[in-house]
Amino acid sequence: MKPDASIKEMREYGYLPTVTTIDSMLANPFLELWKRRGAVDAALDLTDEEKEGDRKEVIDRVLDIPRQISIDAADRGTEIHRGAEDILEGRIWNQADPQLQAVNEWVQAHITKVHFTERCLKNVKPGLGYAGTCDLKADHDEYGTCLIDWKSQNCKTGKNNKPRFNFYDIWPVQLAAYREVEGRELPVVSVIIDKNSKAIKAKRWADEAVDRAFEAFKSLHHLWCWKNNYFPCGTAYVSPSEIY
Repeated sequence: MKPDASIKEMREYGYLPTVTTIDSMLANPFLELWKRRGAVDAALDLTDEEKEGDRKEVIDRVLDIPRQISIDAADRGTEIHRGAEDILEGRIWNQADPQLQAVNEWVQAHITKVHFTERCLKNVKPGLGYAGTCDLKADHDEYGTCLIDWKSQNCKTGKNNKPRFNFYDIWPVQLAAYREVEGRELPVVSVIIDKNSKAIKAKRWADEAVDRAFEAFKSLHHLWCWKNNYFPCGTAYVSPSEIY
C-alpha cells in the first residue's frame, strides 16, 4: 500500500488501492455542498480591492479558500488521531489539549484492552485486493472486542445547547472493509470527537448494516478497478462465488 501512488506505480509495483481511495468512488453531496457554500461565502467577503485584477486569479483565490480550510481541518484531525494513539499506547501526549483530555477520559472509562493501534490491514483475495489503516482494535466494556474508527468533527450546538453529532452511512463501509480482514464476528464502532468541546459520542453499527456496507464496498471496488483498468490480486472479471 502506498497512499499517494499513481495508477502507473500501482500497476508497476503491484500496490493495493487503499480503502479510502475505493470509498471515494461514492459521491459525497454533503462535502460538495460544503465546498460550494464555502466558495460563495468567501466571494461575498471579498473587499472591492480584492475583487480587482485578473478575474481568473480572483476566482482561483476564492476557490482555494475552502481547500485551505479542508487542509487545516485535516491537519487538526490528524493531530487528534495521533494524540489518541499516544494515549492508547501509553506514550506522552498533550495534556493541555481539551479534545485529547476527552479522549483520555473516554479511553479510561471504556477501553479495557488494546490489541493494536494504527495497523495496516490487507485483503488479498482474488479480485478483491485492498489495504487500509485501521485506527484501533480493542476490548470495549460494552461491545467486547471491536474495531474502532476515530472521527473528529466540528459539531454544531443544538437547541439543547449540546453538540449535534452526525454519523454518516459511508463510515461503516470503511469499517466493513477492515472487519473483512480481522473477522466478520467483530463489532465496528465510530467514535466522534467534537473539535469545539470535550464531548465524545460512540456508535456501534448494527451487524446487518455493516454486512450491507461491505456489499457496497465490493461494488465500489469493482467500479474503481474498471475505471482505472487495474485489477489487483487476480483477473479482471470473476464470478461472485469465486471471490467471496
